[in-house]
Amino acid sequence: AGRRDRVVIATKFGNRADEATRRWLGADPSPGYAMQSLDESLRRLGTDYVDLFQLHINELSVPVALDLVDTLEGLVAQGKIRAYGWSTDDPASAEAFAKAGTHCTAIQHDQSVLRDNAPMLAVCDAYDLAALNRGPLAMGLLTGAQRTLGRDDVRGLTPEWLVWFTDGRPTPEWAAR
Repeated sequence: AGRRDRVVIATKFGNRADEATRRWLGADPSPGYAMQSLDESLRRLGTDYVDLFQLHINELSVPVALDLVDTLEGLVAQGKIRAYGWSTDDPASAEAFAKAGTHCTAIQHDQSVLRDNAPMLAVCDAYDLAALNRGPLAMGLLTGAQRTLGRDDVRGLTPEWLVWFTDGRPTPEWAAR
């Protein structure tokens, strides 16, 4: 309170969760859920706007993502968000999203010393987007952590997109690198 103008707040939407149990309930890329998610974030954060509102479904198809642009531009017009972006690792998706809306200002993507992402950086450069680095420590692999992680940790669940860990342990191929 009293310092909102001195901080930048970024939050994400697109994945439903049970607030009480913090359990993932599934992806929801609908415009209605985007607005609901923002209202819930504003309530929890105790503010009337966020600076960056990011779509957080990496593998979402471009047409479905583009269906959100009018809603996001509307939220900018209402003053509830200042800008928006997409957390995706696909340069073509990032480019399509950047072209679709005036207030798309950022792309969050995986980048570390183990995974260069020159094509995504080129898209960000071409469209003057902030490149927000997700995973600079390869989700902890580069810290040297070798303990087994539980199933309450995403690294213990082994989703398809997570190459650094398998069943809560560093993947041998990446650990050796």
